[in-house]
Amino acid sequence: MNILYIMHVDWNWVKQRPHFLAEAIDKIQGYTVQVVYKMAYQRHLLVENTFTLKRTPIRLYKFPYASKFRFIIKINSLLDCFSIRRLLKGSDIIYVTHPILYPAIKKANKQKIVYDCMDDVLCFPQVNKTKVLLEKYEKDLIRKSACVIFTSSYLQQVVQKRCNFEFPSIVVHNAIQLPENPDNKVNDDIIQLFNQSNGRKIISYIGTISEWLDYDLLNNVAEKTNVVFYMFGPMDATFLPTKHVRFFGPQKHSDVFGIMQCSDALIMPFVVNDLIRSVNPVKLYEYIYSGKPIISVLYGETMHFEPFVYLYESTDKNSLLEILKTLNDNGYSAKKDKIEARQFAMSNTWKHRAESITEFIESLSGEKI
Repeated sequence: MNILYIMHVDWNWVKQRPHFLAEAIDKIQGYTVQVVYKMAYQRHLLVENTFTLKRTPIRLYKFPYASKFRFIIKINSLLDCFSIRRLLKGSDIIYVTHPILYPAIKKANKQKIVYDCMDDVLCFPQVNKTKVLLEKYEKDLIRKSACVIFTSSYLQQVVQKRCNFEFPSIVVHNAIQLPENPDNKVNDDIIQLFNQSNGRKIISYIGTISEWLDYDLLNNVAEKTNVVFYMFGPMDATFLPTKHVRFFGPQKHSDVFGIMQCSDALIMPFVVNDLIRSVNPVKLYEYIYSGKPIISVLYGETMHFEPFVYLYESTDKNSLLEILKTLNDNGYSAKKDKIEARQFAMSNTWKHRAESITEFIESLSGEKI
C-alpha cells in the first residue's frame, strides 16, 4: 500500500503528530509512505529532524504570508498542484493533514483520501483574514475524503456541527514516541541550563509557545513561590523573558526526555479557548513517561489524564498555587510511580495509533496488507 502523505508542517519543525504517524505507518509491513511537506520560512524556529522513512521526504516550496492574503494561498495551491501531480501516480491513499492542501489534491480521482484533522484549524488567530476560504477548503476536503480522523471527540463534534452534513469519521488520539535509549546521557548543555535556577524548583514546558500560553499566570505564580519556569520550544508570539519565566527556543526531539529528566516538574499552562478545547495533548503522554510530577490546566481532554496529572482550574487564580504547595509539601512526588507511568505510555505509542489507522485504511479499500 503506497501512501502519499502530505503535511502542512515542515519536516524540521518540532516533531508532532504528522511526523510521528508518517514514520510509524511506514514501519508497518506492506506500507510505504512518501512524505511531502510544506516548507517553513521561519528557519530559525526549526530543528534538524532525521527520518526513518523508506523514502526521503519531499519539500514543497511556497510564498510566505499565506495566512494574511487569499491570493497567496491560491498561488501556493497552484505550486502544490504542479509538484504533487507526478506523485499521485502509483499512490493508493492520499493522507492529508490540513485543509490548506485541498486544492493540490482535489482532482485526484483514483486514490482514496484520508484527512487527519489534528486541530480546529479555524480557531488559530493567524487565519482570521483567510477563515472564509479555509472553511470552504475544509468542507470540500471532508466531502472528498473516504474518512476523517480526529484527534479528540470534542474536535469531531465541533467539525461535524460546522459542516452540517454526514461523513465517515473515527477518533485516533495522540500518543508518544518512546526514546530509543531511555537511559541516554543528558546533553551537557541542558545540564548547564538546569544549574542556573538559583535554588528554585524548575518546572518545564516543552512545546510550541504561542498565544495560548498563560504567560500572566506563570509570572504571577512565580512571584509567589519558589519556582522558575523553563519554556522550551519555537515561539510564534511575543513574550518577554522575566527572572522566573525563561525561554530557550526549539529543541531536538532526542533532547526532550533529557529536559524532562532534569526538571523538578512539568507543566502545560494553557489558556482554555475553543482551539485548546479540541486538543488531545501529545505532551502529556510524553510527560507521563518521564515519571515526573505533571501539572496541567483542566479541560475535557486533560481529564482523561487525571490519574497521572495534577489539574488546576483556569478560572481559579489560587488553584495552581495550591498544587505547587502540595508538591512542595510532598517533596515533588508524582501522582503515580514510574512503573505505572511507563506502562501507560507504552500502551499509547504512535505504533498503536498507526496500527489503528492502517486497519481502518484496509477496511476502506477492502484489501488486507
